[in-house]
Amino acid sequence: MPHVPSRLTTRLSSPGLFLLLSGLFFLAVVALFGSDLLFRGEALAGGDIVNHYYPSKHLVREQLRAGEFPHWNPLTFSGRPLQADIQVGLFYLPNLLFWFFPLTWAFNIWTLLHFWLGAMGMTLWMRRRVNNLPAALFSGSLYIFSGYATTRLEPAIVLFIAAMAWLPWMLAAWDRLRDEWRFGGWGRFRWALALAGILTMSVLSGAPQITFFSFLALGIYALIHAWRTRDPEEEDETDSCFPVHPRPLLILAATVAVTVGLCAVQILPTGMLVAESWDRTTGAQWDYITDGSMRPRMLLTQIAPFFFGDPLDMQTYWGQEAGGYHEVTAYVGPAALFLLAAFILARFFVFRRTWLDDLDGPDRRRANRFEIFCLILLILAVLLAPGRHSPFFWIAYHIIPGMDRFRVPARFLLFFVFAVSALSGWTLDRLFGSAKPCPEPFNRRTLALSAVLLLLGGSTLVIFWRCVPLLYEFLESPLLIRQGATGQFARQIESLIRHASLSSLWFAIQWLLAGGLLTAALALNLRSTRWRFALPLAQWGLLIFLLADLISYGKHFTITTPADQFERIQYPRTARVDFLEDRLETRERFLWFDSLMSYQVDQFQTELLTNRPIRHDLPQMRGYDPLNSRRYGLFMNLLSARPLHENPRGFMILSDIPPDAFNWSLLRLWNCPIALSY
Repeated sequence: MPHVPSRLTTRLSSPGLFLLLSGLFFLAVVALFGSDLLFRGEALAGGDIVNHYYPSKHLVREQLRAGEFPHWNPLTFSGRPLQADIQVGLFYLPNLLFWFFPLTWAFNIWTLLHFWLGAMGMTLWMRRRVNNLPAALFSGSLYIFSGYATTRLEPAIVLFIAAMAWLPWMLAAWDRLRDEWRFGGWGRFRWALALAGILTMSVLSGAPQITFFSFLALGIYALIHAWRTRDPEEEDETDSCFPVHPRPLLILAATVAVTVGLCAVQILPTGMLVAESWDRTTGAQWDYITDGSMRPRMLLTQIAPFFFGDPLDMQTYWGQEAGGYHEVTAYVGPAALFLLAAFILARFFVFRRTWLDDLDGPDRRRANRFEIFCLILLILAVLLAPGRHSPFFWIAYHIIPGMDRFRVPARFLLFFVFAVSALSGWTLDRLFGSAKPCPEPFNRRTLALSAVLLLLGGSTLVIFWRCVPLLYEFLESPLLIRQGATGQFARQIESLIRHASLSSLWFAIQWLLAGGLLTAALALNLRSTRWRFALPLAQWGLLIFLLADLISYGKHFTITTPADQFERIQYPRTARVDFLEDRLETRERFLWFDSLMSYQVDQFQTELLTNRPIRHDLPQMRGYDPLNSRRYGLFMNLLSARPLHENPRGFMILSDIPPDAFNWSLLRLWNCPIALSY
């Protein structure tokens, strides 16, 4: 299938110019996405920032200003390691923003910086595979502004965004290292150090699960490229007995070893902390690991992202019981799914034998391996994200080392987002990237493919839109009373169905617009050479269309607070705070029990929620950290008469119990000046 590069591509063949234009483009996109944070005086105020990250960053900064090394947190769980807490990220270079600048400003810039880094990394990695700038920008935009990243701004799990930003940089550095090693010289050592540095940044970013996924993807990528072919030019007689070339894998292993050495100052204490944790020492239990599995019905949110209601409205949303909406969505929009469908049909049916005919031997092999890599990630996401709903995850849990250390299997949707981002940009370039007329059979078949997808997909989505009420009944919405609902329930059901219908209708309209734009451009390009600008124009239009959809979707989940009122709103100095500070001086202690088990609805004393007392320098017996100490947890279970084998989770749960069941004598032995708040 011949592919003719556009005139624009020829002008952008300079790596420096490509880098400059891409960087400026994403600076503008990130500024648009974060306009409230940059220009309107707002500050990120989602759950984890307020309850966990902000207090810990404040504690580190105060200790540094006092001339102390921040190795210990004396305020949470009666004292716990601080340096060893990888989420604090004491040695992560971008975290320098937190140690020297106002925290609200630092969180804004830090988060937007990683959006920019993720988009740039994906764009640069795709540049080796596509000929057109908008195709590379399409992949970069989709990867970092997908629902997988932007919905995490609602619970403010921004560490995931930071870790996923380094994945495409890993792959790009590995590509350069593999090329340089083939040619020899000092360049190979420079790129080996560059890759080790990128891997170190991923480890230190503070999201071990996403780093684990990234290392897994890098290993698959390296293995695919090391696999032998029948091409005699690639064979090495010295290692011909192996099915793979061992040298690239040895290089990768050596680079990982260097990475371990570079971040040992974080890995060693974190490893000791993990060894003392409840569930992460020898592997967590099945029920704990699979908490947050993606239910199959959540696939509907790829078509209608608000099919189950507004995820921000906890009273009516009913899509995912465990994990939350942000854990089980990976919305990529209709434009990306249109291109993914076009790739599958074109690659395996329409152009099955001629798909890569325009590429020579080495380029064709690289393209084949790129597609295999993306398809493997796509399959892994489909098989593993359902967690307990998939037998394949059960197998992976028992076979793959490290799988029993991380919970919420739906986070494997990272592979889905990455694969769709890469394949959609690749398809946009292969099928719709030529600014000059290609051979007529190719253009006609591509036009027919696009038209079929446009009509078939559009009609299917319209049918889906009309069937939303039936789907609500089939899926048994908890608010739906089959014999008829009245009053408040009837209004809620009607509102939810209307919301789902509008969401699916909007997706159908976008599908028709995206497909219609590409189909019309192909038709014009086929008609006459005078319309050769139609396809490049359609690519840029599709890119803008994608960004408009994803940014408007992501902004819905960006929870903010006026920066100048952040402290007063999130950490108010209330009568409770003053009371505890006064009584703490006389070593009096006070304890609250949990009448509601979910912190999402237990908001009666927000100033004492989870780790917020750190902001008032109040030591407490409780708090929040996912790496909860097993010994401390056993003590809390003994204290509150809970079964010893039950994990008190990162909150050290103290549920409502009768006073006579509480171990008051054990509490008296805990003779330390602790404000037993929350």
